[in-house]
Amino acid sequence: MLKSAPGPLQAIIKMFFLDDVMNRYYRPRDVYIDLVANLYKEQRPGLIPAFLERINQHLPDTGAITHKEVDRYYKEDKFIWQFFLAAQRMDRWVKRRLLGRPYEFLLPGPIQR
Repeated sequence: MLKSAPGPLQAIIKMFFLDDVMNRYYRPRDVYIDLVANLYKEQRPGLIPAFLERINQHLPDTGAITHKEVDRYYKEDKFIWQFFLAAQRMDRWVKRRLLGRPYEFLLPGPIQR
């Protein structure tokens, strides 16, 4: 993840975002929250209550996941990834247009959120 970040932003990303973004995939509860929050990105928010009901039946003693938690998580996740993609696009523009160098990463097109 850090390799694809523009050089000047690597320290900022490492300091403020990297631990949270990477560690969330090692905590089962956070994986479930991420899964449900992705329903927003996939334009399927109507499925969230059914997913939460099913997931909450199988959670250990960590407590039920609420719709509010999913909303809060998605807002933060959306910000992180929009910021990261904007920084990558800016870096690509600088390298290609100003420096005349190729950009070594493929970036996605517009993402509807």
